[in-house]
Amino acid sequence: MRITIAVGESSALLTLVMRYERGPRKAEGPAVLERLDAPPPTDAAFDEAVTTALRWAEGQAGFPTRGRITWTVRTADGSQVTTPIGGASAGGAFAVALAFLFGLTPLARRRPWDRCAVVSAEVDAFGLLGPVTHIDQKAALVADIDHGRLLVAGAAHERALAAQSSGRPEAVAVTSVADAVRAGLLRRFLAVPVAFVVLVAATATGVWAAANAADRAEARTQAQVESLSAQARAYHGAAPDRSAGAALQAHLLDPASPVATAAMLSAAYGDLRLAGVIDAGHQVGAVRFSPDGRLLAVASGGRVTVYESDGHSVRARTGARAGTVTEVRFSADGRGLVLGTDRGEVLYGVLGEGDDIGLRVLRDADGPVLALATGDGGRVAWATRAGVEAVARPGSRSPVQVRPADPSVTSLAFLPGGRLAVGRLTDGDDPALQVYPADRANASPKTLLTATKAMRLLRKSVSTMTVTDGGRSLVVGGARIDLQVYDTRTLRLKKTVSLDGYVYALSASADGRTVLAATREWPSYRTPVDTTSASPTVTALDMSDGGRALGVVYSEATESLTAVLAVHPVTGAPVVASAPLSGRSRVFLYAPPLRTDAQEQVGAVVGDPYSPGSVLVLRADGRLIRYRARDGRTTVLRKAGSQATLALAVDGRGRTLAVGDASGRITLYDYPAMRPKGRSLHRTDSPVFRLAFSPDDRTLAAGDSAGEVQLWDVAHRTVKVAPEPERDAGAVGTFAWRPDGTRLLVGHRLGWAEVLDPRTARPTVTRNFAAVGTDDGLGDLAAAVPYRDGYLAGFGDGRIARYGPKIGLREQLPQRHSQTVLGIALAPDESALLTVSADYTALLQQLPDGAELFRATSPEDPDDDDLHYGGAWSAGGFTADGKWVVLGSTTGHLTALALDGDELVRRLCALTDARTRADELSEVCR
Repeated sequence: MRITIAVGESSALLTLVMRYERGPRKAEGPAVLERLDAPPPTDAAFDEAVTTALRWAEGQAGFPTRGRITWTVRTADGSQVTTPIGGASAGGAFAVALAFLFGLTPLARRRPWDRCAVVSAEVDAFGLLGPVTHIDQKAALVADIDHGRLLVAGAAHERALAAQSSGRPEAVAVTSVADAVRAGLLRRFLAVPVAFVVLVAATATGVWAAANAADRAEARTQAQVESLSAQARAYHGAAPDRSAGAALQAHLLDPASPVATAAMLSAAYGDLRLAGVIDAGHQVGAVRFSPDGRLLAVASGGRVTVYESDGHSVRARTGARAGTVTEVRFSADGRGLVLGTDRGEVLYGVLGEGDDIGLRVLRDADGPVLALATGDGGRVAWATRAGVEAVARPGSRSPVQVRPADPSVTSLAFLPGGRLAVGRLTDGDDPALQVYPADRANASPKTLLTATKAMRLLRKSVSTMTVTDGGRSLVVGGARIDLQVYDTRTLRLKKTVSLDGYVYALSASADGRTVLAATREWPSYRTPVDTTSASPTVTALDMSDGGRALGVVYSEATESLTAVLAVHPVTGAPVVASAPLSGRSRVFLYAPPLRTDAQEQVGAVVGDPYSPGSVLVLRADGRLIRYRARDGRTTVLRKAGSQATLALAVDGRGRTLAVGDASGRITLYDYPAMRPKGRSLHRTDSPVFRLAFSPDDRTLAAGDSAGEVQLWDVAHRTVKVAPEPERDAGAVGTFAWRPDGTRLLVGHRLGWAEVLDPRTARPTVTRNFAAVGTDDGLGDLAAAVPYRDGYLAGFGDGRIARYGPKIGLREQLPQRHSQTVLGIALAPDESALLTVSADYTALLQQLPDGAELFRATSPEDPDDDDLHYGGAWSAGGFTADGKWVVLGSTTGHLTALALDGDELVRRLCALTDARTRADELSEVCR
């Protein structure tokens, strides 16, 4: 066996070559350790570690009869050296390598022997967790290994992330060898071999027997699952369709594997806006929706493919005679298709019953087609270096020359009344935007926009434009100009929209609400520049009411996006084509942009006991709705009222529902009939922030904005009030009942926490997490749930930890948020934990080990001018059957994430290209 180890604080690689022969153990003595060749000098710590490892391994099942071990030292560039290797770091690494290769860890026994593995170990002189040093060097050592992981101590997680280059390798926080083994992160499979971990002792991994044939078969399957899951993560940004395909293959191999489930979640919901992917093969030159939105034309190379609007089936195909298609337009009635090429051809075809479109030539010029437009009545216009020409209908014998030779034309658009808008790159004080009568040659145009001769450096140029709002508005973008909107009837400027940078492309919905703009933000000098594309900035604008822009970018891993985009004319859903510096081009179909008008913040999301596949959602305006996760169907259970509502609770039997409002009143309802149960519970006028029924449903805990805790006897409507904390504790942020109902954890917004005895309403334990020196939390205990014999809690600094019944820290979960945890929910079977945070992320962790299953970023951009944490998820919960997670935002939007295998498969199938996926994937997607 050969194992390579990144050693200590140096940049060296310690290569151990190990070989053995099987056979019965000889009676004369233990296994033999021989040093062959001249090894590097070692110190006492190294020798002691080797001896310890051998003592531990002796006599264990699966230990080889004879073992011969050699090691050499190579630098990062591969040259041979004899640098001394000393200290406990090398010894710890050797001990783990030895145990791992001999199959003496829980994971190793299920892995086939492999010729290469990479481990890095670091322990201090006392065998304790030590600080990670030179992490940037070690990250560089393993950066070239595909799908690698660095395992780091929790305290070094941020440093590991900062040290990575190009986002690789993935950094995962662990605390010990055993932790890494349980999480399935130490492995010998070649594609996922990187482990970088602060270790306590090699013996913590345990002793396991040698693998039998069944284990080896299982190991091979799991190795494939690991490899495919790693591919799903690697392809996630640049190729979401391949990412989804790899995740599906991993699921088919082992549907119960948590590794495959994590890969499926990542591939399915890496960008919540993504609705579909088309593998275009070659560079995409143009995309265009038909006027009714039912068809989508994609030009790639010399071919044009017409898809159904969801991108999953092909309606027709056609192609140019020669050259590359650079412009595509549907006729105004949607029955015809017009193409422009870089060879100067303008081609027209009719969409018939078959899948092939016959084309005829409208124009055959020498230079490329610079712009193309179609209008009512079958009008077609094009621009080449020879000028701008137009025909009244495709069958016209000869075109009308609207504008003479002009190589500066960039865009054309037909306006009502047969007029033609022409946009240009200006020179001096030449006109940038003019409107011509399209049916008369040499007619005088109306000039709308010119350059300013005195300000040559700030001259205005039109690069792109589109007609929207039922033909009433012309939207124009260009260089160093704001987005301008003209009235197509009067040709007067209606409004401007500030948009920095060069505008590469525009597309708009027919109703005028949604405009998609591709702009360039100047990249840093280290960023590769793709001259054929527009950069990562693609912005959806709500033009109807001046709503804020919403970015549409599918991944930071993509260096740029082309200025090739389209907007669905009916739904406003964007389509963007990628232009990678290398590789295949893809077309990304997104869900319609989110809108925030007539929406209210989501205050609570809880599982619906009446409908296992739904959740109950409480909005701040008082509405209570039932939301079905599968299809987004909503049912209003309680209408909006005069008082804001902030708290919701459902009893364990699902028969009583409590709603608390801003006036301090708590209304009880029979559920699901939603009939009020008697008078409201009311003690003070402070808004009710939190509600929670006791496990026996007899007591309702209520916490208000002043920090008061009330324990209501539901049957007798009497109340006990807990004593006020000795200091200003802030509003009540969370409740968590012990499963036996004997204690209640109360968390306050300013860090105060207490455990109450519900019989007396008096605290039995108190803690101040905001106190100086408290290192297991920071202020704001706003989220907690009961778990086993204690609690799981989220804090103001983003930490998530498990506590005992007396609020004593038991362990920090390895994953965390970067800002305040706003909400927390436990899966019905307690197998997963959901947290939402002010950092605009939702985190799903596997319990009890805390392995990250999925981290989702809100599709809404932060907006400081909006309400607090505008766009962040404010609440989340599981459906009662545990198959869905539903997230609610501060702007009222709901997002459903499938956890069930079948539903995840449906989502992934929507993201894979049916024309390129493997046969087994096509079968599972049927």
